[in-house]
Amino acid sequence: MAWACAVYGVAPTGTCDDDNRCAACLDCARAPGAGTTDAGNCRPRYDACVGENESCGPSYEACCAFDECFDACGNLDDAAAWACICGSDSLRTCAVDTAPPGSCAGDHPEGAAVALGPDGWLVCARDVCETSCAP
Repeated sequence: MAWACAVYGVAPTGTCDDDNRCAACLDCARAPGAGTTDAGNCRPRYDACVGENESCGPSYEACCAFDECFDACGNLDDAAAWACICGSDSLRTCAVDTAPPGSCAGDHPEGAAVALGPDGWLVCARDVCETSCAP
């Protein structure tokens, strides 16, 4: 999920796993026992988004549809990408609950909420990375 890098402050150039800092953060946030007190704290939220096997099956279609739309929006350093994602000019100003139709969050509100909403797994990952998972 390349969009996960945005939460960690890394614009993706391919996939999130291409960037070691991003991958380390996400691994820590998702994986219990990664050696820090916050390790694994985001796993339940992550699983709620994409499924335990990252399968994007029928129960997870909303989050996976949001993911596909997000990835198609382009370079996350560009305000146009955030307009595409949630009708804003940056991650900081992205409000998934008021995103306009035609934006990823507006067209896929359930998926956006599970990923970027206040209780979303990416918000959790960002918080965990800023505390104990920073590489």
